[in-house]
Amino acid sequence: MGNIPNNQKISSLKKTLEDIMAPTKELAHGAETLQWLLKIKPNSDWQIQISAFAHDIERAVPFVEGKYPPKPEKDDHNSYDSYKQAHALRSAEIVGIIMKDQHFLDSDIAKVYSAIKNHEIGGDTDSDLVRNADSIRWFDKGYIKYIEKSGLNGAKEKGWWMFKRANKETKELILSLTFDESIKQYIKNNVSDLPYRQGVYGLLLNDIDQILLVFKRNSKMWDFPGGGVDKNESLEQAIKREILEELGTSNISIVGISSVTNKYDWPEKEMEKNFNKTGIWKRDQEQHFIILRFLGTDNEIKLQEEELLESKWVDKEDLQKYMSYPDQYDTVSKALTEFK
Repeated sequence: MGNIPNNQKISSLKKTLEDIMAPTKELAHGAETLQWLLKIKPNSDWQIQISAFAHDIERAVPFVEGKYPPKPEKDDHNSYDSYKQAHALRSAEIVGIIMKDQHFLDSDIAKVYSAIKNHEIGGDTDSDLVRNADSIRWFDKGYIKYIEKSGLNGAKEKGWWMFKRANKETKELILSLTFDESIKQYIKNNVSDLPYRQGVYGLLLNDIDQILLVFKRNSKMWDFPGGGVDKNESLEQAIKREILEELGTSNISIVGISSVTNKYDWPEKEMEKNFNKTGIWKRDQEQHFIILRFLGTDNEIKLQEEELLESKWVDKEDLQKYMSYPDQYDTVSKALTEFK
């Protein structure tokens, strides 16, 4: 392994991990993942090579009270993603315990621990490498055993999960591999079927039909108040919550929900970023426009300073100069005309 400060010590660690995994399929699994890691990044740090090799070691380790933590059970988790993250955490803890017993530096233990703990979802350079190598390995060899264990339909679902978590370059590499054609076609079909994250935007009108715009701190652009729809929340509930959070007022009435929507597709990196944050894959956002009437006075508006820098009322004929996205003005105009 490259970049090794003490070759004998690393070899001893790897031998310990091999001996633990040898009675199970995890030894071959780890070795194949390591091989793919070295193909996609030949000069990987030794800690990341160890992480790739032992990322699923927990499957080979029984619960030992006082030494190794209990094994996660699927039935104890409300989603597959949650179970997989618990599985990754246990692997990280086991390897961390072994490295501590062998007197590795805390910094080396922390690097391995982090890469294994996060390898199912990624989120940083090291865990992304382990995740991507593991995904490639599944399509190279792992899918065969998975079909035997769970059937073709189960393998399709597993394959989609392994594919969608990978980054763009890894997805391209996966699709260049030769594997079961029905799994490959299932993935291709699903790519175009990812759901959109639901969002609401308030077209808030005052008593002279001006529209309120807010200047967003992060994007440095004018936009409408609003945001994402939470789980089990209606569009009406979402816009009322967003207006209260962003403008500090609930003194509004809902005129109507426009039939006009706007859809945006995230770049690959943003899809991955959202998955790492939420554990849910979305293409981007489908925006719903809610026409609102402001019933209060301007001094009632208290901006959420963490996100917003200022607000202003804008005449409809001046709205276009503040729009930042293609077709945004046309979309908003259509929504407003529904409730003249």
